Amino acid sequence: MHSRATGRNETVCGPSLSRSRLVRLPHISATARRSKVVAMRRPKARALATCTVPTLVLLAEQSRAHHPRRAAAAARRLLPGAGVVTLRGASHHSLPTEQPAELNRLLTEFLA
Repeated sequence: MHSRATGRNETVCGPSLSRSRLVRLPHISATARRSKVVAMRRPKARALATCTVPTLVLLAEQSRAHHPRRAAAAARRLLPGAGVVTLRGASHHSLPTEQPAELNRLLTEFLA
């Protein structure tokens, strides 16, 4: 909607971005202060071996973030009581959407 008072188009949520702001957006995002990535320290193998919390490790067969077979072997070795499942055809990013019925089944079984 157009505001006569400001001469700008406004949306229901407030003023829309002006063209000059949109043009500057890449520069603003490139020079903005970045937040630090917070990562936990990797637990020691001894601590994982004594883990009593039920654990399900879901891996994507086509993952480029991790080597699925090595990750599965490490999970089985380090978390002896964990369930380890590799979803065929799924990639790291498509894991939730590649086989939703199978993923839901696995999660429902695990959480039941």
